[in-house]
Amino acid sequence: MRVRKTVAILIAVHNRLSFTSQCITCLRYASLNAGLRIIVIDDGSTDGTSEWLTANAPEVIQLKGDGNLWFGGATQMGIAYVKANLSDVDYVMTLNNDAFVEQGCIDALIAESKEHATVGALVLNNEDRHIHSFGNIWNWWRGWIDPFGGHFLSDYSDIERGISRTVQCLNTSCTLIPMKWIKRIRGIDTRRYPQHKADTELLSQVRKAGSPLRVTSRAIALQDGGWTPLRYSIRNKSLWEFLRDSLTNKFYPSHLPTSLLSIWETAPNHLLALPVMTRVMLMYFRQLCICSLMSVIRTIPGLKKGIRKWLN
Repeated sequence: MRVRKTVAILIAVHNRLSFTSQCITCLRYASLNAGLRIIVIDDGSTDGTSEWLTANAPEVIQLKGDGNLWFGGATQMGIAYVKANLSDVDYVMTLNNDAFVEQGCIDALIAESKEHATVGALVLNNEDRHIHSFGNIWNWWRGWIDPFGGHFLSDYSDIERGISRTVQCLNTSCTLIPMKWIKRIRGIDTRRYPQHKADTELLSQVRKAGSPLRVTSRAIALQDGGWTPLRYSIRNKSLWEFLRDSLTNKFYPSHLPTSLLSIWETAPNHLLALPVMTRVMLMYFRQLCICSLMSVIRTIPGLKKGIRKWLN
């Protein structure tokens, strides 16, 4: 009877070689007991990612995209490859290339899963170790929320000592999924979720297939904290740019149709989805008003300067 478990690790990348190289290096110390099949889905990187992997990590399986896969398509390509080619795999693990697993992380995830539960690691910010994610629960007004996200690990002594708990939703930063659930789901609908919300949809399917969702702080990954939402700020957009991105650009984080569809499909039930969708619409109209006002201010010479002077 085979005891040693095999884990296929899916890492979707587009450039950012410095992160990918560190991520791969960390995986060499992430497990003492499991066999790892590392699969990098390189979606058209131009920074030498493929060459570095060939020279420094020849054991890594490379799948290639042309730059149009995005996160959803790249992850789905990895899932399809595992289903078709790796019949001995016990688990699929999704891992961001800017998430660096600590020693023993994968063993702790396997121990918590027991070949049944889907398990996420405690993900900490790499700079100051505040909690980046530790599972999500549904709030009837706000939608999926992480009750610990943004807080410092030192504020929760029980989490710091190592606990596990059941949650309603996970992201894919560092998440272990038993292969039996992967075989039962259709996978990511890349037409509707090419980038944002793709992870929520994937793990919602796993939950609906019957898998418990859990997190354990005995498994820890550190994630880079350098991403900033400032470049998506509506204050930097014209009204036309805001309407174009929010209504037609599926790759924009605040694409309204994708947000509403994700809420409707991934909520615990449709009744609970309605107030959250209402809140999203109210927030959208608020942003629309702000963007309209800023556009007017920018088009009238001296008005912005006059308003600032009046406010001061």
